[in-house]
Amino acid sequence: MTTTTAIKKAAKKTKTELVIITWIGEHDIADGVNTLAYNNGEGLVRVYERDRYDGRCDDTVPGSTLPFFDDAREALAWMATHRGKSIQLSVRAAKMFGWQKHELADV
Repeated sequence: MTTTTAIKKAAKKTKTELVIITWIGEHDIADGVNTLAYNNGEGLVRVYERDRYDGRCDDTVPGSTLPFFDDAREALAWMATHRGKSIQLSVRAAKMFGWQKHELADV
């Protein structure tokens, strides 16, 4: 017999991680974080399943994926030293940067 706790744990394991694509521009003076958004950047922030983002934003070696971060501080440190390079940032960590749920598409 399967318990409710076991079912919840199994559901958590299969839950897909949601991410946004972010970067710090190569020539940005401040460490402002950029992201992909609908409507030429005026709409909601684009949300993807981890490793299933739009291939046009991927500048890595073919067959690899953008780096993934689930910690806002680690992500910011990495982006600050790799300006112009995109990363996958978990939605949870994106909220730590200040994005609100209503600003994120499909969440």
